[in-house]
Amino acid sequence: MTRRNLLQQTLALGASTAVSGLASTLPQEANVHTLGAAVMPKMPPVRNVVVVGAGVFGLWAALTLLRSDLRVTLVDAFGVGNIRSSSSDETRALRAGYGATEVYVSMVARSIELWKAHEEKTKRELFVQSGCLWLMGEDEKFFRQSIPALKKYNLPFDEFTPDEVTKKYPLVTGDGVRHGFFEAKAGYLLARRSCESLLEAFIAEGGEYRVSGMKGKVIRGGEVESIQLADGAVLNAEQFVFACGAWLPEIFPELLEDMIRPTRQEVFYFGVNFEDKRISKFPVWVDMTGKDLFYGIQGSGKETLASGFKIASDTRGGPFSPSTGDRMPSEEGLSAVRRFLRMRFPALSNAPLIQARVCQYENSTDGDFIIDRLPDAKNGLIIGGGSGHGFKHAPVIGEIAADILLKGKQTPKEFRIGRLVRK
Repeated sequence: MTRRNLLQQTLALGASTAVSGLASTLPQEANVHTLGAAVMPKMPPVRNVVVVGAGVFGLWAALTLLRSDLRVTLVDAFGVGNIRSSSSDETRALRAGYGATEVYVSMVARSIELWKAHEEKTKRELFVQSGCLWLMGEDEKFFRQSIPALKKYNLPFDEFTPDEVTKKYPLVTGDGVRHGFFEAKAGYLLARRSCESLLEAFIAEGGEYRVSGMKGKVIRGGEVESIQLADGAVLNAEQFVFACGAWLPEIFPELLEDMIRPTRQEVFYFGVNFEDKRISKFPVWVDMTGKDLFYGIQGSGKETLASGFKIASDTRGGPFSPSTGDRMPSEEGLSAVRRFLRMRFPALSNAPLIQARVCQYENSTDGDFIIDRLPDAKNGLIIGGGSGHGFKHAPVIGEIAADILLKGKQTPKEFRIGRLVRK
């Protein structure tokens, strides 16, 4: 039997979320897992879980499981918010425009509720509701396709003509702009601060946190038996969650090397005058007028004044190793961003570059998340494939993970490993 056939025949699918934000759209299937023609009974009660990876996916999964009265150990090789993590940096956009993919719009609506609830519980500013401005060229199909779901989940938006865009946002030139859309409930999350606050809550509520790399794993009899840490510790649990971001293909090479492909992404910050209301009141923005998609965050929240005006290209970079990749930004990347800055925001043409970073996108081959059980270990759950847009969805991903482990419901088909198995 080939590895491909084995994967196709042994995929043990996870569970779909029944949280309030998704219940009206996602199928609620039988409380069993399917294995070919056979039926697997629901997993026995879970008492303890190990979560590997303390990026935003792992943090929300660990905290959600902890609040389900489980004993949870969270492990990370470099520590929360470290620069190698896909969840690091200052800010992440929170927007709901997703074309025709309704599942993500529903997840954004629920995630906004959960981020705000966590913000209220911790009494720390984490989400800045600045709105999100979409600048579209002749092809406006992507945002137009989002409108039915935006209406369904009560996520209001406005539509602007090119003249209305430049009048309302004088920082912007109208070059190439044919349509403007504004999402009122969108904004940005304080990324590193959010991760730190989630860890603080996890520890305060009784979770165990360890900083150590994962050296190996033991899979025996169709289950993950244990994992070994670089510090020599061996961790046993009834369930294991692997939310290891761009390291997932290194940990599960035979399964994920063709499903997750990390890419090198450059982010630039420019020094601006935040006393200028054209800048301080500017929303998160996405520019889809040209060949390459650019996006940015003005960063004028209390926690991000020092970071500057953020600009990055969403174009996928070259292959990148999160462990050994060089994190020095390129002259080519800076030149491309400078050209865009002169075209779209000419008032900022001479703004000094104050910092730049190289991070990675942890791309699945189709851009959708991977949330599913390991094919060869029914007590192992993979959470990954953030693909540059996952941070905002993490609270709901935590709920999906809890439902998979505790309720035996089926994960949305968009997130199953089986969709990526080569035929």
